[in-house]
Amino acid sequence: MNRELGPQLGFGCMRFPCDKHGRIEPVEATQMIDYAMKSGVNYFDLGFIYHSGSAEYFICKALVSRYDRAEYFLTDKMPLWTVQHPDELNRIFNLQLKRCGVSFFDVYLLHSIDGETLKTAEQVCAFDFLLQLREKGYAHQIGFSFHGTTAMLASLLTKYDFIDIVQLSINYEDWFWGMRKPCMK
Repeated sequence: MNRELGPQLGFGCMRFPCDKHGRIEPVEATQMIDYAMKSGVNYFDLGFIYHSGSAEYFICKALVSRYDRAEYFLTDKMPLWTVQHPDELNRIFNLQLKRCGVSFFDVYLLHSIDGETLKTAEQVCAFDFLLQLREKGYAHQIGFSFHGTTAMLASLLTKYDFIDIVQLSINYEDWFWGMRKPCMK
């Protein structure tokens, strides 16, 4: 596998199975990680807020401590809606490294860029922060997950032409709604 390009399919860590108390069910979720790895799905996508922060801890136990670091790709995201000052970027990023038990992320993204989070990102110099992470080797590829308009995306890619990755939220079911009418009662 080409480590530069990465895999074609990823495993989102936003919705692990949970027990009756809302905690990640470790046996079943670990089986899912193992099945993904066995099947060649080795790109794992995290977010600071996934499972109220426990997804990062879980990945440390179920993936990082059990598989060689060269066997998988790990992505995490900066929760811009919680950031009010540039110093918070470092604090949150270092916490994410610690929670995950890694020294770098293969991909690091600004989470959920839209009109509001873009304002925050620019106020706290988050795009400069991404560049520093890549230059220092703490993130091999940098970018953002995106929830804005097509025009906004085009503008961002022109303004921040150093971005490696844009993660789009695409639901395959949405593609079919244009071809058939959804079942509604």
